[in-house]
Formats: sequence, C-alpha cells, structure tokens
Amino acid sequence: MNHAHGVHCMHILGWNLRRWCRGCHRHWEETCGKVGCANYERVANQTLSRQVVLDMQDGRLDIPREILDLVTTPEVSDPWWRDSEF
Repeated sequence: MNHAHGVHCMHILGWNLRRWCRGCHRHWEETCGKVGCANYERVANQTLSRQVVLDMQDGRLDIPREILDLVTTPEVSDPWWRDSEF
C-alpha cells in the first residue's frame, strides 16, 4: 500500500492490520501494538491534522471557506482608536 505522507493505513483501511504497509505496522507496534489502541489513533489523527494544515499553508490543498472565515477579519470602517488620545 502506498499513501501520502501524514496519512496512515488506519485512515484508509481501519484496523485491518494484514493490509497495512510495513511503515505503518512498525509505527503501530512501536506506539502501542494493540488493535483498537486509542493512543495510536490519537497520534495518527494528530499527524494527519498537522499534515493537512501544512499542505494548506504550502498551497498544496485549498483552504476551505469556513476556515478562511474564522481567520480573516472584516474591514473596520471606523476603528475605535482613531479618536483616542495616546
């Protein structure tokens, strides 16, 4: 099985360990080695989340409008500090 960096076989195949690639299987064994291990799922999900954000930052993935709306601010037509005395 070949998959993109940051994606784990668990994301594609679930807990079907027989079909996992060697790298994912070794990582799972080193992380916890138990089928259904919540810690391994957490680590795999964190790795995937980080990779998605990095790919959006580098322009390899489009940033969804919902995320852009969270991080952009509307233009301020009358800022409160304009008439303040400093």
